[in-house]
Amino acid sequence: MRFLLVNRGTVVPEDVLFEHFWPGKPAASARRNLQVAVSMARGVLDTGLGGESIIEAVEHGYRLRLADHDLVDSEEFEVAAGTALTERDLAARRTLLERAAALWGGEPLPEDRYADWSRDWRRRLVDRYTGVLEALVDACRDEGDARATIQFATRLLELDPLNETVHRELMIAYARCGRIADALRQYLACRRLLVDELGVEPSAATSLMQGRILAGDFGF
Repeated sequence: MRFLLVNRGTVVPEDVLFEHFWPGKPAASARRNLQVAVSMARGVLDTGLGGESIIEAVEHGYRLRLADHDLVDSEEFEVAAGTALTERDLAARRTLLERAAALWGGEPLPEDRYADWSRDWRRRLVDRYTGVLEALVDACRDEGDARATIQFATRLLELDPLNETVHRELMIAYARCGRIADALRQYLACRRLLVDELGVEPSAATSLMQGRILAGDFGF
């Protein structure tokens, strides 16, 4: 079912399903396994549909057929993110970006994290979410909303802890909120990660930012 959701709108040949879920098995054996899996899924999903099935058999393949009122959370997020990121009106843009971020349900298909078939789909969604958060950090910083900047920059670091630019954004936002100790702790966290993971020191820009905070120079 998850595979069909990722490939929604297309007919997935049964040979492709054999390759991903029953590799190395003879075609007849793989087909029996597939038929059992489809039957079990239909038994759960097709209740009350009057004989029609959500999983449609089409020319030696299968396709997911959802009704107009059925919702897929990942698709809702992608539509909202696309709308927000292309909005030119600055007043409306932040609201749309926040709505898109609120639709993010967490890591996509964590149970299939290492499956080849989910890799590109997962990466596309995470990249889109990253773009939404980056745009929100920019918007909140430009509006002088340091608290919201902290919120969205923290989410960005959860996705990419080694993003030094985001560490600097957090340092600045903390300083603007008067949280000097947190700003300096953020520098130390950034340095520790860079040294431990990459064997490098923070960039000159990050070290300069730390020096300005220590000196009480907050004219960022």
